[in-house]
Amino acid sequence: MSGCAGCKKYSDCKDGSGLTWPCGAYVPAREYVIVCNEHDAIVEGALLFWGKRTLDEEDRSFGGYTCDVTKCEMYTRQELEVWRGDLKEEYPFFDEIDRKDFSKKNEVLITVKQLESIGFHRFTVMAR
Repeated sequence: MSGCAGCKKYSDCKDGSGLTWPCGAYVPAREYVIVCNEHDAIVEGALLFWGKRTLDEEDRSFGGYTCDVTKCEMYTRQELEVWRGDLKEEYPFFDEIDRKDFSKKNEVLITVKQLESIGFHRFTVMAR
């Protein structure tokens, strides 16, 4: 965290886990992406992700699509829970659905680690 450089006030912060930062500097990790299965990506088999990556202090992006997981928006689970509200059927978290239903849902809220666990891999594309 930016406000933690040189801080020696709390000994339980030094491991960097962020689970018990009593000063309030902890910001939950932005681990989630929104996968759009409703539209086809430009490359067969590639995923489409929502948004454009923002800084932690900026408003989250919910518009536009990209195939680049390094440029799409990243969200915390809490941000997505608030954003989706009662639309749990339309915007399910991956851990709320059967794995086999992943590609059947128009949108899925999922971590990159979960995507990798079901066989997706990162790769760079150059096309003309």
